[in-house]
Amino acid sequence: MVETDDISFSWGKKKGRGGAKKEVQFYESFTFDGVEYSLYDSVYLYKEGEQEPYIGKLIKIWEPANQARKVKILWFFHPLEISNHLRHEKVLENELFLASGDGVGLANINPLDKGKYYTSIESRMKIAHDQGTLVLLQNLDPAYTSSEIEDIIWCAFREICSAKMIQRSATSSLHSGQAFVIFKTREAAERIISKLEEECLMLPNLRPLVAIPGALSSPDKQPSFPGHLVIDKLKHQMQRESREAVSTSHSSQSNTLEYELALEWRLLQDRLDWCWRKLHKQQGEELKKLKRSFKSKK
Repeated sequence: MVETDDISFSWGKKKGRGGAKKEVQFYESFTFDGVEYSLYDSVYLYKEGEQEPYIGKLIKIWEPANQARKVKILWFFHPLEISNHLRHEKVLENELFLASGDGVGLANINPLDKGKYYTSIESRMKIAHDQGTLVLLQNLDPAYTSSEIEDIIWCAFREICSAKMIQRSATSSLHSGQAFVIFKTREAAERIISKLEEECLMLPNLRPLVAIPGALSSPDKQPSFPGHLVIDKLKHQMQRESREAVSTSHSSQSNTLEYELALEWRLLQDRLDWCWRKLHKQQGEELKKLKRSFKSKK
């Protein structure tokens, strides 16, 4: 696993004690590098120099008397890794099998002092972005699920991937969805993007699939809009003013500047919402016309 320094760590809820002298403390959870992990969570574990993660389930968490933090992990296996045992069983390419029994290699003990664990696809997306294996798919049916996106990529390009549909926001189109897709290699990601630029892949609902390199927004980058203030820059000032403030009503009165500004903002927000609704309605009507024209040409 990737060795790292100065990683924050804290124990969660205690589970009980064990060992001959009751010197071993078991736990139900822990927080590692700002992420909380619980007993029986499935986790991704990355080994230095390898892009593909190992996948396992946390089945025991403990700390012995020497304070060497440990976890026991039960491993998942890909079909290729256990092909001798599957024989003629038909399985999906991206299917996983959880180990069972007491055989060698089915589970092992790992130290918590070194390594990097990831429980969510969001964590993998950050790594994929840095490695160039993250792709953004556009013009999808918003009703698609992440697993359906993975099936589309496999059927069209014979590439295994992990997909995540992007949750709609207040300004998102009702008629077009997006998804982030993680590929195994940079070459696979670049091939898909190039293929969709040169050719047209028409989805079952008559939508051409669009792919571009995936880009994650940085949480450290603050938006700079006229009339908007960045909160963290005012934190110290607000703390000082709160100590010096005189107790007043928390509600804006109709004869105050705050009330007038809030009323004006509310009117502008309602107008903006109306514009988005009108735009989405127009997009829906144009999509219906395009679908009718495609059907008439068949």
